[in-house]
Amino acid sequence: MREQHDTNMLEQVIKANAERLEGPAHEIKAASDRLTQTNSAKAHETRTAADAGASAALLKAQASRVFIVLMGLSFLVLAAGFAFWLVLNAESRRLAELPPPPVTSSTPAVAEAPAPIWPNMPHSAGATAGEDTVVTTNFSLFRTTDVTIGTDKFIVKAGHHYDKGTDTQFKHAWCYTQIPTAGVVLSVELGDKFPGLSPVIVTPTAAELDKTGLSQADHRKLFNACPWLDGNPDLSAVSPASTNNTYSFSGDVTAQSVDQLIAAVDNGASHITFDSPGGILNDAVRGFEVLKANDVNTVVNGECASACTILFLGGSKRSVDPGARVGVHQWDTIDGEADEAETQAFAGALVALFKAAGVREDFFIAGSQTSPEDMYWLSGHELRAWRVVNS
Repeated sequence: MREQHDTNMLEQVIKANAERLEGPAHEIKAASDRLTQTNSAKAHETRTAADAGASAALLKAQASRVFIVLMGLSFLVLAAGFAFWLVLNAESRRLAELPPPPVTSSTPAVAEAPAPIWPNMPHSAGATAGEDTVVTTNFSLFRTTDVTIGTDKFIVKAGHHYDKGTDTQFKHAWCYTQIPTAGVVLSVELGDKFPGLSPVIVTPTAAELDKTGLSQADHRKLFNACPWLDGNPDLSAVSPASTNNTYSFSGDVTAQSVDQLIAAVDNGASHITFDSPGGILNDAVRGFEVLKANDVNTVVNGECASACTILFLGGSKRSVDPGARVGVHQWDTIDGEADEAETQAFAGALVALFKAAGVREDFFIAGSQTSPEDMYWLSGHELRAWRVVNS
């Protein structure tokens, strides 16, 4: 019982102490809560102040950027205005410096000639009489000229193809004429040409000549009149034949010299004298055909050697003046290089040419057995025996 009483007493003492301590604990808790609220309020105020400062700094930076942009735009506007003012001022000065407009005349103005499409394109001032020039849009240039044969008038056209409008040299040229017959128009091919090379005639067949009514000589005359841009016979550059119809051929055998010879024959020359060391064989063959077709007389009045002899043999009547001489050696192609088949074909063409001229084969043999560095000069006896001369 005593122990129970003591226990109760102890519990009351503890309870009383606890009740005495409960008040200060409440006060301490209340104070702690007040302190916490105070600190929270201060922290909130601090954050609010920091946020306000950051917002102010951001607004200040944005304002600065806007100010800079506005200043840049203002500078650009001012610069554009200044530039526009300069342009207007310069234009005003230019207009002020211009001469007064010319007084209008009642005489109609003469139109200037159009600028050439190609640097070497000829105009009417550079073309020979009777020639005309036409340019097409596919980079082809055409020249035309009139040719009269008997009572018939023909228009001969030469076309020159260019790869592009800036080219200064044509790639290929062709020549033709057109002949109306039996209600249709026949196109007659006359020849072809490449830059720097002699024109090549298109030889017509007997059936073609019969259809067109042309002779070989007519076809050749039309071909010789082809108005090529280069290397064509320029009739205006050839001196008129003298009263005795004589034309003197001297110097090297070239495309130009043969063109002039052909033009002289077309102008009526029938007596041709030769003093030439030779030259290009292909052009000599071209001249031979013209001389042969026109029944001219040929005379050697100096030295006629190598390719010159081919031209000389084109005469129907041939003679050699006293003191003059005729020489032959191996005839050669332009490039000097040919295979066996080409060599045989070339030799065969020469034999046929000499046969057409009525010359004996000894003439060909003498030439073929003499090297190009040497020359075989025919004696007077050989000239007659081999029928090189016939008058």
